[in-house]
Amino acid sequence: MNQKELENKIKEAQKEYYAGHPALSDAEFDKLWDDLKNLYPDSELLSEVGSDLEESEGFEKVELKSLMGSQSKANTAEEMEKFISENGNTYMETYKLDGSSAELYYENGKFIRGCSRGNGVIGVDYTKNISKMGGVVKSLSIPYTGVVKGEIVLSHKNKDKYFSEFKNSRNCAVGIYHRLNGEDCEKLDFIAWDAFPTNEENYFSTQEELFKFLENEKFKVTPHKLWKNLTGEKSVNRIHEVWESELSNYDYDCDGLVWKKNEIDWEDLKTNERPKSQIALKPAKVFAESIITDIKWNVVNGTITPVVQFNPVDIQGSTITQASGYNVSFLEEMKLEIGD
Repeated sequence: MNQKELENKIKEAQKEYYAGHPALSDAEFDKLWDDLKNLYPDSELLSEVGSDLEESEGFEKVELKSLMGSQSKANTAEEMEKFISENGNTYMETYKLDGSSAELYYENGKFIRGCSRGNGVIGVDYTKNISKMGGVVKSLSIPYTGVVKGEIVLSHKNKDKYFSEFKNSRNCAVGIYHRLNGEDCEKLDFIAWDAFPTNEENYFSTQEELFKFLENEKFKVTPHKLWKNLTGEKSVNRIHEVWESELSNYDYDCDGLVWKKNEIDWEDLKTNERPKSQIALKPAKVFAESIITDIKWNVVNGTITPVVQFNPVDIQGSTITQASGYNVSFLEEMKLEIGD
């Protein structure tokens, strides 16, 4: 795949994701992104942020009060070690919620506006819809002027009770909060994970202080934990702990962990669409089980590739029905047959 083809495939996947009907799993999208980063490191797409602006018909587009970029991603202990070597070893760990990012804006402690992330600079004003959601605090106890950032999510409880026909909580939530009439928005929640004062007043200087501020003001906040002397191995081990035990008791979808340097680097957050002082750590592999139903053959430029068909399986919000069989030797070595 050349650069243009790879960029177009990523753009199409982003469009589908923000419309609430992704065709690729997170792992498949991350593979495309890594290919672009490794093969074409000068691609302008690498510095852009996925956007939901095309899905906002009927709502006003507005300039966000603070930059809402995306996070760089890691999958391995080696990648985390590189990040830690550049940022010290004390971090706030938070769950990476699988929802839609949003910004709440406050003036002197009063809730003024709620917007989607949009493209990170321009967002969509969903104030009427967001104000109905659980976890949105309308009045703070202090005259805070600035934003509170978080994720719009649908709980497993509400999905099972009201929207059982949907396979994926995130896609369902996107469809609900884009509704012009705001119907069912009260069944969604806003979970806070960041704050950014816009009047330069120093309310907090560390992630510890930031989360205390959010909790004191009665926001619902993502699970978080401070780590000192963090290593790449420790961070990767945490992914396994969370997936194997903690998520079974958590009522929202999660697709990774976010690590933020405890000491807040305001300049980094103001100027970088992908802040250098935080990173998202995602599971390197997610497993699922299915049954092979057929093996088809794809011919491109004289190269024959087996494509393994199997019963539909849900992986990270997408329904997957096929995968590459690489080559005939791989099928023979693995002894793969229909019915396996």
